[in-house]
Amino acid sequence: MTSLKVGQFAKLSLLPETSSGAPAKVDGLPTWELEGAGVVEIQAESDGFTVTVTAVGAGQASVYATVDADLGDGVRLIRSGVSFVVTSDEAQSLKIGVEVTDPDKEIEIKKRG
Repeated sequence: MTSLKVGQFAKLSLLPETSSGAPAKVDGLPTWELEGAGVVEIQAESDGFTVTVTAVGAGQASVYATVDADLGDGVRLIRSGVSFVVTSDEAQSLKIGVEVTDPDKEIEIKKRG
């Protein structure tokens, strides 16, 4: 999981590979999908293989890319994703401190003084 703060950007580049790790071609442009609207926004570059992710709100989100790996007439979809956790310097939770006072001890202390 990749951590971002609200206002930060991340650039994702899609790099199709063969089973041996060599660069591979795909059929057409990838499809980008976002799960976690309100946490990050995505903007695809003109090449289609790069997106900019902008952290816009605290929470968790995932960005997925899907490509057609079949270079012929068929279709063989490959999907991969990246998860983000976005934090903010704004308050996200509230704790309440509790101080207990024993009235009998307060009276004792006041009598001494």
